[in-house]
Amino acid sequence: MPGLFRSYIRRVEVSAPLEVVWKNLYMIAASVHSFNLLTELAREFGHDDEPAMDRYYRPLFEDLFNDAEEYVERLAYGTMPFSFDTFLEQLKDDTVGLTMPDASLGYDRIDLYRLLWEKLFKNGSWRDGERTRLESFGDGKRDQIEEIALIHQLVLAKQDSEALKRFTALSIGSLPYMFYWLDGFRVQREWNRMGPFIEYLVQQLRNYLKHLGDYYTCKKFTRYALKLVAAFTREIGRGELYDRALAQAMPYSFYEYEDSLFEKKQYEQWGELQSYFGFEYNSISSERIKVLQKEAPEVLIPLYHQMVGDLIEMKNRSSYKQAARLLKKLRTVYKKMKRIPEWEEFFGKLLVRTKRLRAFHEECTRSKLIEVEEA
Repeated sequence: MPGLFRSYIRRVEVSAPLEVVWKNLYMIAASVHSFNLLTELAREFGHDDEPAMDRYYRPLFEDLFNDAEEYVERLAYGTMPFSFDTFLEQLKDDTVGLTMPDASLGYDRIDLYRLLWEKLFKNGSWRDGERTRLESFGDGKRDQIEEIALIHQLVLAKQDSEALKRFTALSIGSLPYMFYWLDGFRVQREWNRMGPFIEYLVQQLRNYLKHLGDYYTCKKFTRYALKLVAAFTREIGRGELYDRALAQAMPYSFYEYEDSLFEKKQYEQWGELQSYFGFEYNSISSERIKVLQKEAPEVLIPLYHQMVGDLIEMKNRSSYKQAARLLKKLRTVYKKMKRIPEWEEFFGKLLVRTKRLRAFHEECTRSKLIEVEEA
């Protein structure tokens, strides 16, 4: 299929007009037409199930969308001749095929539809007509893609309250469709319009991640969602909303969350987060250790305890050496906090508990931990 398609698209490119502005329009029309043809072909051959679509067709649709986006950008920011109007109207009618009820490739089809209606079809009567067409099906009668198309028309008409009301009535699986509008608001710096949509995204984050399931897909989704939330909260000073998003997206937001807590000097919460989710020896940078030693040494105590325990459990000479090194650091923290009796009690019990681990005791002796205690 990819080989056949690329042979076809090369013939399309060769047949394009030579004049640049007409070539741009031609290739946009070709992208929409090819999108519809490829969808029909997949359905005709029974390839429209999710695995076949993902494996054989999705890269082709993504290429079509990326090409169309490039040509639309070229055209949208230039001056279009009046002779374009007839062709644009026909192209506008062809986009109906992108909203036809179909379970496959929803994101690719609707994103191309949204791109064209946002950037090219700016005629108010065209947009009113398209909104009327979609509304005429009646509530409850539209496919999900048709509903997203209607919501997009409402966003273009700046009827944001109605758009969001309709969007919140969709299933939780529809949440990623919101990214297109959020990104548009971000680019246009329409922070007031972005606010209610971002609030809904944050509110639904945990539910959507549970629905999604797969770890790496959740991680990818979280990264993009947090990027949008961060852009919004930075601009309007809503740090608490970003924190709420981080908490909702755990554990997929772990690194962003711990960075945020540390930067805000919420060291106790940062330490609790580290302990709760576990961490590997040397996973905390030496720079952060130095900051904690100076500003919040008490946070280091449970972390060092956990690290030492994990290293001893590995039961090899190298891990014992690392554990002894950490124990010296832990003793220094106890001394700094004037809690020497606690250190002595802990270390004494540790030696009793590990009395059969001769190699560990040798490392403690070599590090002068036992010598200091006996002295």
